[in-house]
Amino acid sequence: MRAMLTIGMIAVMLTACGGGGDNNDDSQPDVVADTGGGAEIAATDVEEDTGGVLECPGMPNLTGHAFRATALIASEPTDKVNEVWATDIAAYTLVIVFYVVEHRPEEQVATVKITSAWAEVEDDGAGNITPLQYQYALEPVVFELGIEGCKLKIIDQIELDIMTPTVSKPFHVFGISGWGEITEDGKEITKLQLAGFIRESEAFDLCLEIPGLGAANFHWFMNLAHICANADSDGDGEIDSYYFKGVIKATQETDLFKPDESHPIETLVLECIPDEVACVPVD
Repeated sequence: MRAMLTIGMIAVMLTACGGGGDNNDDSQPDVVADTGGGAEIAATDVEEDTGGVLECPGMPNLTGHAFRATALIASEPTDKVNEVWATDIAAYTLVIVFYVVEHRPEEQVATVKITSAWAEVEDDGAGNITPLQYQYALEPVVFELGIEGCKLKIIDQIELDIMTPTVSKPFHVFGISGWGEITEDGKEITKLQLAGFIRESEAFDLCLEIPGLGAANFHWFMNLAHICANADSDGDGEIDSYYFKGVIKATQETDLFKPDESHPIETLVLECIPDEVACVPVD
């Protein structure tokens, strides 16, 4: 995703050596993570929602409704990318769409599709961008989302591929769990807290296009900052992934989404030199 893989990442890699940014909670993935200094920490899943049920007597049936991500706020493996993400979302180059295939209120569950989307926009030349429509850019992932009152919960772990024009291939996040909240009128997902993994091997041949500099390898960037893989995602005793944690916010834009149409995103990265050099953690 350009938001995670643009010139903003250069600043991250050069200034955030040592890993993640500020993080006010202690939750980690359901793995044992190597902190890089030789210590291991026992880990739990994305922190549990302890706020109880939020009553939503006005919640409509959400079948056929679509939500576009308006914010993506990371805390792991670093929070230094959030300003770049905000810029890309505002420019409609980073677009993630949730589409509710079927909402079954009596079961407190909805079948949802999620993936990267392509946005057709109108630019008046003065910096004002108006979206005209959204279409799937990749094959969507289908999952079950619990909806109890105004509370949301991903029932089974999901995977997500994210694509923008400035990455060489889709950016893959897997083992995603999470929960969140939606407004009573069903128009805003006020937060959807997510935790998952980015497999290190997927980063070996993942490159990004940086204006004026050409293509650069993401794994090399991470190594430059001494941000090493820190999670055993499959429980085999081997560290194989980066732990990802963040929050998505989304707003309903049903009228602009065309669920039966797709428009692939073509990459601007014409060459990607792989990098498999072992990461050296900071002391």
